[in-house]
Amino acid sequence: MTDMYIPAYRVVIKQAQVAEKTPSGIIIDTGNALRRKQAGATVGTIVGVGPVAFTGKDYGEADRAMFTVGTEVVYRRYAGQVYTENEDDQSADVYQIMNDTDVLMPVPNGKKLTLINAE
Repeated sequence: MTDMYIPAYRVVIKQAQVAEKTPSGIIIDTGNALRRKQAGATVGTIVGVGPVAFTGKDYGEADRAMFTVGTEVVYRRYAGQVYTENEDDQSADVYQIMNDTDVLMPVPNGKKLTLINAE
């Protein structure tokens, strides 16, 4: 994914995987599976940034430096278009292409964020 062209102000984000089981094999709360998947779909890692992304009037130099490839971010739940390399494989990576304005904030280092009230 490093040799791709990203147009203008677009950003490509690889969605974070939502764990179905703990490392020891315990199934995690199947009753809230949809809510957890929706919450997981709002956190991901930037894998591509367009040439003018994060340079609009609402952004400064610090923003451009902060949102680079490899940065884990929080973004709008229904933003952009969703793609996968293999829709038949549940463990396949899922990517979203969205506008830079749909990226809300970087995830603070070492923090694990959880979406609440995800109805």
